[in-house]
Amino acid sequence: MALLFGVAMGMDIWVTSSADHKIDLAVQHGATGGANYSRSTWDKELGEKMAGKFDLVIDGAGGPDFSKILPLMSPRGRMVIYGGTRGGLDGLSPQRIFWKQLDILGSTMGSPDDFSNMVDFVNLHKIRPIVSHTFSLSEANDALALIAEGEQFGKVCLEMSEEW
Repeated sequence: MALLFGVAMGMDIWVTSSADHKIDLAVQHGATGGANYSRSTWDKELGEKMAGKFDLVIDGAGGPDFSKILPLMSPRGRMVIYGGTRGGLDGLSPQRIFWKQLDILGSTMGSPDDFSNMVDFVNLHKIRPIVSHTFSLSEANDALALIAEGEQFGKVCLEMSEEW
């Protein structure tokens, strides 16, 4: 969704993924490009492809390579962290943060006003989520297995009958 919001705002969007085909899909949905973080040199590859530095980074993974993104950020850049699916932040240098005057924000959700503004933005730009897979409610375990394998690109949905 961050990709779709950024594209709607006219931003130059770069992505990371553990799969090259997902980067290709992101490009098809408006991303400029990306790098595969399963390669040890992903940060160097991304830095060579970009025309500058990142002003904004949205991270939902964290993990052992998290600190590699900091050198790619602009001075006074902003980072929003909303998840930690890859684990802790190894090798994070506080010096890199304060010398570049980076603004790092942890977020789970916004206020009711933020939600209302987001809904207005989605309606204005006619943003529709990318749906990767749809399962019946009885297949919920299959949906969770797909997510655990990281094979989805977009939302994994459960269909519920009208009896709910």
